[in-house]
Amino acid sequence: MMRLDRKLLFFLGLAILAVAPGCGGGGGDRTTPTPGGGATLRYTTDWGDSDRAITGVSQRISIYNSASTLLGSERLDQSSPEPEVLFSNLLPGTYRAYIELFSGPNQTGTRTGLINTLFEVTTLGGELKTEVGGTAADVVINPQGLIVRKMDQIQFYAHAISTSGALVFTPEGTWTWSLEPESVGLLNPKGMFMSPQLGEATVKVMFGSSSLAATSRIIVKEPFGTTSGSTGSIPGDRPEGVGDVTRSKWTVLVYMNAVGDLQTFSKNDINEMERVADNPDVRFVVQWKQIAGFDTTTPPFSGTRRYQVQYDLTENIRSRYVENVGSNVDMGDWRTLRDFVEWGKANYPSDRTILVIWNHGNGWVARSGDMRSRAVSFDPSFGNSAIDVWELPDALAGHHFDILSFDASLMQMLEVAYEIRDFADYIVGSEESPPGDGLPYHRVFDEFRDFPDRTTRQLSKAFVDGMLEEPSYRSRAITQSVVDTSQLDNLASKVDTLALDLIANKSHPSMGTLMYDILMNAQTYDYYSYWFYDLWDVCNRLQNGLTGTAVETSAAAVKTALSSAIVWEGHNANSPGSHGLSIDLAPPFSWSDFHTTYQNLAFAQFNWDEWLSQMPLE
Repeated sequence: MMRLDRKLLFFLGLAILAVAPGCGGGGGDRTTPTPGGGATLRYTTDWGDSDRAITGVSQRISIYNSASTLLGSERLDQSSPEPEVLFSNLLPGTYRAYIELFSGPNQTGTRTGLINTLFEVTTLGGELKTEVGGTAADVVINPQGLIVRKMDQIQFYAHAISTSGALVFTPEGTWTWSLEPESVGLLNPKGMFMSPQLGEATVKVMFGSSSLAATSRIIVKEPFGTTSGSTGSIPGDRPEGVGDVTRSKWTVLVYMNAVGDLQTFSKNDINEMERVADNPDVRFVVQWKQIAGFDTTTPPFSGTRRYQVQYDLTENIRSRYVENVGSNVDMGDWRTLRDFVEWGKANYPSDRTILVIWNHGNGWVARSGDMRSRAVSFDPSFGNSAIDVWELPDALAGHHFDILSFDASLMQMLEVAYEIRDFADYIVGSEESPPGDGLPYHRVFDEFRDFPDRTTRQLSKAFVDGMLEEPSYRSRAITQSVVDTSQLDNLASKVDTLALDLIANKSHPSMGTLMYDILMNAQTYDYYSYWFYDLWDVCNRLQNGLTGTAVETSAAAVKTALSSAIVWEGHNANSPGSHGLSIDLAPPFSWSDFHTTYQNLAFAQFNWDEWLSQMPLE
C-alpha cells in the first residue's frame, strides 16, 4: 500500500518532502510507544474438540512482569461471546504467561492443562495463541544463553508448540529437567537453577516420553566488581566522581540523547548494558539526558548526567553516577558531543574505543526548521537543535574510534559514512528505521565481554547478529551493517564514474522508464519523507536495465566496491532488498529543495548530485 500511495503522489507531481511530515524515532523512524503509555497483548485460543487428548472449556490467563508482579488476570470460557482477551498498557519487554485450563465452565472442575512460559511484547504489542489438545511438534526453553553470578537463582520455563506455532496445553508432570554436568549447580524438578560455584552447564528439558527436547546454555561467573549507587531505579542525586581511570581493553562511549519520544527506551538500554558490564576490560560510559515533560511518566532525574555502567541483573539502574553535566545542555550541538568524547577518552583510556550516537537520525538531511528534517541527535528541549552530518568532523576532530555506531535511523548512507570516514575504522548503522529500543546492547556486547581480544572486525559482527537475534524485532523491518572506512574512497570514486556515465547516457531511450521503475520498486527507506535507496539494489537494476552501455560496466564496478566496503550485513524478510549502504536518489522535483544543503557534504565533490539534478523520468 505504501508503494501504491507513493506512486500516486508521483503521478500528481508532488514533492513528498514538501508535504509529508517525517516519522519520529530512533533515527528517522525509530518506533515510539503507543500514546498513553503502552501496547496491547492479544490472547486467542483454539478450543479443539472432545476427542483430543486434553480437553477443557474454560481458562484463566494471568500475566506477570519480569519482577513476578501480577499485572492482570482474565477469564475465558468456550461459550464466551468474545473469542479473545486483551491486556493493555504493556511496555515493551519480557513477560510471563500463566494459563490454566479447566474441565468445567467458569474455571471450575479440575485443572486439565497448563502453560507457564515467557513471551515478548514490542512497541507494536504482542500476541499469544494457544491450542487445547493440540499435538506438540517442537519444544521451546527460555531464557536462552545466560551468564549469571554465583548463587543467582534462575527460573527456566518450557512450552510446547503445535505445527501452526500455537502454544499447546500440557498436563502436570509433563516436563523433565536435567543439568549437564550436574556438578555445576542445582536444578530442581520445576526448572529452578542455582549454582554455588563457577562453571558452564547445559539446562535440558524433555517433553513427556517423546524425543522432543530443548536446551539452554548457562555460564556462572564471579562478578568482576560490586554494584554501586542507590537501590532505587536511578542512582541518587550526588555524583560520585570518575570511577575508573585505569586502562581497559575497550571503552564504549554512549551519547544518549533521550529527550523526547525516545526517552522511555533509555532506561531499558542502560539495563541491557548493565547485564554485560561484568568484565572490567569492557567499560560502558554514558552521557544521558532526559527531561521531565517529554515522556508519559516523570523521569527519575531531569537534566544531563554521566554514568559508568556497573554490572547488575535487576530492573533497577545500579550504575555509578559520575558527573552532573547540567540542566541546560544541548545534546543537538556538535560541541556537546565533542566535550563528551574528550572527557570520556581522557578519563576512561582503553586500547580500543567505540562511540555510539543514540537518538533520532535522518541520514544526511539537515535540519530545516521543522521536525521532519534532522540529521542526528535531535534535542527538542532546544527547539530544532540537531547535529548536521557535516558538523560531525568538528565534533570528532583529533579523535579516532575503532567502531562508530549510530543507534539511530537511516544513518547507514554513503553520504554519512564518507563524511566521517577518517574518524573510525568501522561504521555501524541501519539503512532502515529500527524499533524504538534500538540496539539490543546485551546481545551485541556479550561477545565483547566474553572475547575482548578478538579483532575489531570479528567483534563488529555482533552488531549485526544482535539485531537479527532479538525476538521482539522479528515483525519489524530490520537492517544492520558494518562498513570498512578504508574502502570508502574507492567506493565513492566508483559512484562518481557511475554518475558521469548516467549523465552521458541520460538521453538513452530506456533511461527515463528505467529510473521511474527504480524509484517505484527498488529497496527504499522512509517512504514518505525522503528518497533513500539501497545502493547495491539500485546499481543492480541499472546494470540489468542498460546492458551494452557504460552504465552497465560502472554499475557493476560499484557493486564490486560495495562488496569490499561492507564487512558484515544482515536484514530480515521485511527489508529484502537491503545490502548495507543507502544513497539519496531524489527525483529532480524533490532534489531542488535539498541541492544547496547537499553541497555541505564532503561527498558533494563527486558528481552524484549532478546526476540527481538531471535525472530523466518517464
